This record gives sequence, structure tokens and C-alpha cells, in this order.
Amino acid sequence: MYEHQHRFLSGLRTNFRSSEFVVTYPMPHGVRTKEDGTLLPLFASACVIFLLSHCSQQQLDDEATGHRDDLPALADLGTEAFRDDNLQTILFPPEAVANGSLRRSINLRIRKRLVEAGTHCYVSMSDEDDEFWSGTPELLGYAFWTRVGKSEAAKKWQTDTLFSSTISPTFYLVNPLIIKTELERTLIGAEMWYSEYFLDRDRPWDKIHYMRNLSIDHFGSIPEYLELAALAVHPKFHRRGIGGMMLRYGIDLAQKEQVPLVLEASRAGTLLYTKNGFRETGRTEMFPEVIVVAMQLDPKI
Repeated sequence: MYEHQHRFLSGLRTNFRSSEFVVTYPMPHGVRTKEDGTLLPLFASACVIFLLSHCSQQQLDDEATGHRDDLPALADLGTEAFRDDNLQTILFPPEAVANGSLRRSINLRIRKRLVEAGTHCYVSMSDEDDEFWSGTPELLGYAFWTRVGKSEAAKKWQTDTLFSSTISPTFYLVNPLIIKTELERTLIGAEMWYSEYFLDRDRPWDKIHYMRNLSIDHFGSIPEYLELAALAVHPKFHRRGIGGMMLRYGIDLAQKEQVPLVLEASRAGTLLYTKNGFRETGRTEMFPEVIVVAMQLDPKI
């Protein structure tokens, strides 16, 4: 039995064990994770990253500088996780990877998702109880979740999150900022435009435009659902159950709210979801070597 540290970009506390999953929410002002545990929110665009740690408050203060911005680590992990993905190898040929286009694109997509209303990001960190512990916490993976619908539960997810500068004995806020998320979205959009037109010249734009013009809407007929928008695990931590544990969060939440859990997977990625009870609901061929598989898990009544 081992326990992971976790961070969650919203007001949730998550705590994984190999045979146990606990979710407690909401916690806008911090909470102890154990007798000596402390919650550490960190700056990341217009959302808040929570670090569940089992060290003292003084240790958190000493280590805070190293955790102020998780975006580079998320971008690095995404680059490694998707480097060999069939779609990414088409959209980012070797020269585009070499000049940083893949990492830049992933970084911008992560930042864009972090300020989308209704989208939350959850990341998994290693700790000293893991068999693969290296001596320092490592980012293992991340998952983006999007809640669609008009119910009260959906509206709670779709409310823009602004920073609070509140500091209490159990709540340590690094670099407190209040950011207008609409402005943040506009700035990120401008960065994406600049990147496409001036920096990413080595990418196959004919294929990119073809893909963007495809009309794919696998879930448009479903009024309320939770979507796994992205799931990434660092390749060196594959086959350790990390993806399944992060998926379990969404399964439990969708069951609690009695809504379907949906996602789009590559053919290679369907095994994890099939093992967890998902069924295929559709397929779309983007390119001969790239098939997008729509999958859905219905809640148990």
C-alpha cells in the first residue's frame, strides 16, 4: 500500500491509495491532509494548484520556490507522453519537435485549458512511499476534466476561478494574484496566433487545416456529461496504475452526479478504458493511421 501526493487545479482535495480513493470538497481555504499534513496552493495561470504534502509548514515554506509554477513541468510531461502519438507525429514532424513546436503547442494548450470555465486539471506526484521514489517529488501525470451541462452541479464547475489572497495557518498561498480570466484567454489566444503564423513554420499546415475543418461531435446529443479531455502519464511511469487511478476520480464523480463519463481515445489507448467499463460509441478517421474512438461510461442507477 502506498500513497501518492497530488495536486488539483481547483477547490478539491484528493488523496490516493492503491486500494482506496478519497475525495473531499469543496475546500476554498485549505485543509489538513493528515495529523501533520498541509495543503499548499500554488500559482498556475488563473487556477490554483494544491500540493498535498506530509511535511511541516516550515518545510513547505522552504520548498515553495521550487513549486511556484508547474506549467513547464506539465509541458515537459505532455511532450514526452505524446511524442510518439500517431496524431502528434503527423502534426509535428521531427524538425518541428526539434525546434520546440511540439512543446510550445502543448504548453499553450495546457494554459488555454487552465482558464476555460468548466475545465479542471488534476496532477499526480510521487512521494517517499512509492517504490520508484527518487528522493524528490516527481510529476507522474495529469488529467483535464470538463463538465458539460446546465444543472447546478455543472454550473459549479463552469464558474471562473479567481485567486484568493487569504492566508491561514493551514493555507499557504504562493504569489497571490487575481487575474481576469477573460483577459487571460485573450492573451493566450494571441500567443497561439503568433506561434502559428511566425514560429511553427515546420509544421504540415495543409494537414492541420484539413483536421480543423473536420466536423466531429461525438457527444453533442448528450445534455449532461463529464469529459476526460486529456490524460497523460510520463512514459517512465507507465504500467504502474497511475492512469487508472487518475481515471477513477472521474468515474467516481460521474457516478456521484449520475452523468455519463465520455472521452475520445486513440485505438492504442482504448484498452485502459475498456478495462474500466467504457463502451465504444463511435469512430472517426482523421487520417488513415489515426482513428479517434469515442467512448462512454454510463452511471449505475
